[in-house]
This record gives sequence, structure tokens and C-alpha cells, in this order.
Amino acid sequence: MRKSARISDADIRAALADNLEAIAYAIYPSAAGSPRQVSGNEIRIGNNGSLSLIVRGPDSGAWFDHEADTGGGPMEIVAEAHGIPRKGAFGQLRETCLDVLGWTDDSPPSLPVIQRPKKTDAEIEREDAARKAKALQRASAARQIILQSVKPTGDGAAYLKARGLPVDAPNVLWMPNPLNLPFKAETKAHMQAEGATGAIVMVARTREGDAKAVQCIIIGAGGRPILEPERPGKKRRKLKRTLGAVRDPKTPAAFRLPGSADKPLVLTDGPEDAISAYSAGYPAWAALGSAFKNLDPEQGRALVIFADNDGADSRAQATLEKAAAHFTDKGHPVSIARAPEPHKDANDLLQAEGQVAVTAAIEAATLWEPPPPPGRRLKPYYPPRQATRAEGALAMHTAMDGALQAGYLAANVRRAREEIKRRLKEWSDKRKAELVEAEAGQGVDPVSYTHLRAHET
Repeated sequence: MRKSARISDADIRAALADNLEAIAYAIYPSAAGSPRQVSGNEIRIGNNGSLSLIVRGPDSGAWFDHEADTGGGPMEIVAEAHGIPRKGAFGQLRETCLDVLGWTDDSPPSLPVIQRPKKTDAEIEREDAARKAKALQRASAARQIILQSVKPTGDGAAYLKARGLPVDAPNVLWMPNPLNLPFKAETKAHMQAEGATGAIVMVARTREGDAKAVQCIIIGAGGRPILEPERPGKKRRKLKRTLGAVRDPKTPAAFRLPGSADKPLVLTDGPEDAISAYSAGYPAWAALGSAFKNLDPEQGRALVIFADNDGADSRAQATLEKAAAHFTDKGHPVSIARAPEPHKDANDLLQAEGQVAVTAAIEAATLWEPPPPPGRRLKPYYPPRQATRAEGALAMHTAMDGALQAGYLAANVRRAREEIKRRLKEWSDKRKAELVEAEAGQGVDPVSYTHLRAHET
């Protein structure tokens, strides 16, 4: 194994983040040949835009695969694509990242890496046409699922009841034969092996009531949710897929549950949380894995975002802040509700403490306020330049010359002062002698005596 100590981990992450889109197209399985959708700092590629890449801003390098329900930073996408465990294999991951970048031990970290060629206008038009055709196809597949579904019964009703949810909630259906779902062959094989008996179907509609997408949660005997296949180092989650045009900004679709216009509209990430708020008497919408900003509440409608307790530094918290800022800018009063610890979300709270607790949590929602602007950035500190040897020697000699000159001046002043003192003393002694002689009357002229006496005084 080669040594790579000359290139830091930070340099590797930075290079991967700078080239995240190109790397995803090159190594990520679901991204190959897929069109791209650009929205601000985010790029969506993969199956119906399921792979989200953050290519600009403070979160640059982050990614999330909504189909596989996994994400991470720039090095983790390499681990995911190459099947490298995220724990206990960092050395292998680091070497693989260097291979992806095409770096060697002696290559400087600033070398350009993978460059994705620019597309021609014809290619862009073909991609747009393919994207629209695929959106229509997925919307049609969602409608076919709805036509094959019925009101929840059997295992579907058992799944809802186990979570304290009503079986007659609007836009909640049951598809008895899950193998008819347009899933991949390996997913269907896993469903069959796990004993799937049906799927709970959550229908996303536009404001006009048109069905645009569905979220299918695969259920087994007794209402047991089927889990995703086991993957090393990852938590198994419920097997669910969202099908349809749920992210179309022109005709936004959401899992909508009606309620009184006098009450605030509750927004949640998952449909089970939305049904929990609906069972407590509130109108509720769920984004079904899409961004909250794709929702279209009535102008000025008061909103309550019922957030999950995922931690202050989680991706969900960052999404929540963006959604609250988006709706506030649109003129909506936005409040944030949370389930009290240790409950994770609204449905956990409903199962543990009932509808009264959910109502209390919504009523206790606090008005969201934008975070304060960052303070003034400090000016960069540059350490003083080190003097060269020649400059240091010159400065030393200059200082020595100054000291010598100051010493010579002080000595001259001292000698001059001593000479002045000596001459003053001689003059004083001479005049005193003359005065004494005059006082003794030894023939001194009176005029001179008077003058000397006055001078002495």
C-alpha cells in the first residue's frame, strides 16, 4: 500500500467536494446517465433526482441518496459507491479516494481532477425532454397504484392502529399486492423473502386535488413494516419508496390532510407525523421526502413546523432552518413545535401519550426568529516577517553605533560641567580672599572695597 502522508485528509475532502458532481456521475451507480436538476446550491441526479448533491455554500460536499436513505460528506460517497465500511476501514477509504482523484504521492493537492465536459444545447434539450417524459411516466405509475388500492384493511389497518393513527384518514390507501409496484427486481425479491403482504399508500395531491405522487410503505403480516436489506454499518429503516412528480415546482404536491382554517397548518416531514397532527384536530401536510419549500400554503397562513428531535447539528435541523426562513420570507408566521424528550417526533408522542399531548406540543410551539447575523469577521493576522541575517547584523551595528555616540556625548557633557564648577570655585575663592584683605584694612581703595562688597553680596 502506498504512502500518502504528503497529502492531508483535508486536501482530499476539499478536492472531492470541489468535484462532487463529476465524481458522482463517474462512480455512483444510480447517477450514471441520469439528467441533472439544479436548484440554488443543490444538484439532483440519479433516479428522479433521488441523489442530492450540495456543490456550493458552507455545506459544499454534502450529499444524500433519498432512494437508499443514506448520505454523508465527500469521502462517504466514495465509500458508498465502492462498498467500503464507514467504520474501521479509513485507510482503505483514503487510498480509494486518492485513486478516484488520480493523485499520486508527489502530485500537489491543487491539481485539477475530474472535469465534466459542458453539454451542448441539443444535449440539454434532450435531457429536458427526457426529464419531462420520465416525470409523466412516474405520475402515471402513481395513478396506477392509486387505482389498485383500497381503504386500509387487514395488515394495513393493523399498521396504522399500532401507531395510534386512524384508518379512515384522507389520502391513505392500502395496496394488497405489493409485487405490482414498479420496484427493482432485487427490491421485489427482498419483499417476497420478508413476507410482504401489501403497502400503505400515502397520496400526494396538488391544491386542486390532482394526484401527482405516492409514498409506498411495505407492510408484512400483522402490520409489521418490512425493513430495508441489511447493509454494513447502516441502520435498517422501513422499506418505502416515493413515486411520482412530488418535486415539480410548477404544480407542488403534498400529502394533504384537511382541517379548520382557524387553526395553523402543521407541516411535517413524514406522513405518519402529519396524520398524528390531523388526529389531534389540525390540518396537516407532509412533504414526502421533498423540500418544504416545494409546498404551497395559502398566502399569510400561520404555519407550525413539527420538527423531529434529530439534534442541533443534524441535516434535518439545517433543512428546518431553511424552510422556516423560506416561509417567513413569503409572509407566513412560522412557529416550531417539538415532541418533549425522549420522544423523537409527533407520532412517537401520539403513541406514548395520546392526542392531548400532541395538541399540547402544537399549542406550545414557539415563533421562529431568524438567527442573528454573524459578527464582524476579524482581520487576518499575519506574523511579522523574520529579518535576514544581513538585516539583523546591520541593525545590531546601528544600535551599537548609537549607543557609542550617546556615551561620547554624555562624557563630554560631564567633563564640561566639571570644568565649569572648577572655574566658578576658583573665582569664588579669589574674591573671598580679596574681601578678607580689604576688611583687614590693608591698603585697599574704599571704592574698590565698596564695589567688592556689593559684588560679594
